[in-house]
Amino acid sequence: NNVFWSGAGGALGNNNSAPRLFAPISWKTGSSISHLDPTAIPNDQQNPNIGTDTVEQTTSPVVRGILHDMGWNTGIVSTSAHFTANGGNNLASNPGNWDTSPSPGDTLVFGANAANVYNVSVDTNPPMLAGVNFQNSAPSHTLEFSYYTDTWITGAGVTNDSPNTHTIVLDSSSSRVGNADIDGRAAHLTFQNSSTAGTNISYQLSGGFSTITMPPVFDRYDGARIDFYNTSTAGSAAFISQGAAGDGYLNTYAGVSFHDASTAGSAAFTNQAGRFGVGANATNVDGWGAETNFTDSSTAGDATFNNLGQTVAGTGNVPTGTGGITNFYSSSTAKNGTFNNMGASVVAGFGGTTQFYDNSTADHGTIINNTSQVGTTYKLAAGTTGFFDSSTAGNASITNVGGNIAGFTAFHNSSTAGNAVIANQQGAGNFAIGGYTYFYDTSTASSATINNQPGAVGGITEFYNSSIAGTAHITNTYIYQ
Repeated sequence: NNVFWSGAGGALGNNNSAPRLFAPISWKTGSSISHLDPTAIPNDQQNPNIGTDTVEQTTSPVVRGILHDMGWNTGIVSTSAHFTANGGNNLASNPGNWDTSPSPGDTLVFGANAANVYNVSVDTNPPMLAGVNFQNSAPSHTLEFSYYTDTWITGAGVTNDSPNTHTIVLDSSSSRVGNADIDGRAAHLTFQNSSTAGTNISYQLSGGFSTITMPPVFDRYDGARIDFYNTSTAGSAAFISQGAAGDGYLNTYAGVSFHDASTAGSAAFTNQAGRFGVGANATNVDGWGAETNFTDSSTAGDATFNNLGQTVAGTGNVPTGTGGITNFYSSSTAKNGTFNNMGASVVAGFGGTTQFYDNSTADHGTIINNTSQVGTTYKLAAGTTGFFDSSTAGNASITNVGGNIAGFTAFHNSSTAGNAVIANQQGAGNFAIGGYTYFYDTSTASSATINNQPGAVGGITEFYNSSIAGTAHITNTYIYQ
């Protein structure tokens, strides 16, 4: 146990002390010498083993120092690289634009510069950053991450010391249609540990698309993504995610996902509907809408979510694609979030939706399913909320707005309305109908309070299959069985 790494970089990363290697008395094939000693340097990626369900995705200064000793171009102790724009262009890949060339683990710092360059092209792939900082002197910046970048932020995150709003754009390959080297990727940004997406930061995520390459063959290209892990937070940033163009389906829409115990904080999310594009049969169709997804024990916090309805109908007014979507999986929770599911503005369009799966809960969230005012009988044109599997509405407040096509909430499988308060509003105007709540399969209204507001066409609650009302309090009801 008295074997140490002798390189200067490893020592620098270990507080100027040579790192102890894992060297037990009995040789362990695959572990001895090739890992760090877990007693001297615990909870490190390069320990010989880690606990069950433990994830360590951050490369420590010790490991970066050892890699530096081995010849890798890595920073050891995190430093700050200031963007000076002295290189004559706006490219982050130009060393002349920095006071010191950024290394993995560094913080990129942006402030005022003599060249007045505030639209910066992040055209190089920084695989890992401690964070991005906008100084108190920083005018509004736009950082545009190229479609091939995949960046982890593992330290403080994106911090804004200025009074101005800054924009971070994540590109997809959409801007490169027709280029011979197009490869279908999109920018990907990952927040880890306790990092934050910041305050007064606007994230714009570009959607992907489908395109015909050699009729009838067509290719699908990814949308930009942001992932939050560990206990990271979206802070109070704004996220605008673009839907896919055409019928690209999986991964072609842009989106934000929360994992582990991460939180949406008090951020604002706009999930745009799918866009018009080329379908599999060379017809024009709407793509899938942008998504915000929660898994594991992540939470929506106090954030606001706007799931937009479609604004362009598919060929022949045939419904295709989706509106914007927010999904909850595993044991995730809507917490105190506000969810606005907007109706479509075109005939045969899909409205925005919020969906709960597995054991997720709407908790104390506020959900509003808005009406679609277009002249159609297509129910999914309205804003909707769906509960599936064993999910629950918890103590949420849910409003189904009446109108030409009324907003509605549907419970499926063995889901439950919990202790939620649900208002099915009356329809207003000619041909308007009231908001709906549906129960299917073996779902139950449980102990919810459901108010079907009276009117010419009042709110409606319907039970189907083996669903039951439980001990719910339901007023002014039209019940269909």
